[in-house]
Amino acid sequence: MKLGIFYYEGAFQAHLTLLRAIAALVPRSSFLHIFPKYCPGCAVLEILSILCIHPILENDVNALLGELLLDTHGDILNRNDIRQIAIMIRQAYKGYQGTYMGCCTAYDWKSQGYKTAYTIGVLFSSDQFCELRAWVWVWVSVSIDMHEE
Repeated sequence: MKLGIFYYEGAFQAHLTLLRAIAALVPRSSFLHIFPKYCPGCAVLEILSILCIHPILENDVNALLGELLLDTHGDILNRNDIRQIAIMIRQAYKGYQGTYMGCCTAYDWKSQGYKTAYTIGVLFSSDQFCELRAWVWVWVSVSIDMHEE
């Protein structure tokens, strides 16, 4: 394994896969319990920090965020949006503040990157948001089925 930005790539890929599996099994509000301070910002910052460090894991990050937002088609966040948000959070990173890159205290809270990441976390950690997304998905599916007949 090479040192540098590709170091631990496999471990991060396994971590993203595990997070995706957990997200499918637990209520979104419970999903946050595995992140520092149960913080929605920390959750998204950790996920996007992996993308900053290992751009080759873009598909894994997109799949995880799609799972969390019940957004498999990229209606809420598409690949380019995620890439741009990752760039913004990288710019908002203040450097080591006694915490690692996936913790919100290491970021400029006034930056657009942090605010966007936090908002995404608040959305997917809301059980009400997920219920609404599921209801909309069922409604759209039924509407399409009715229209095809």
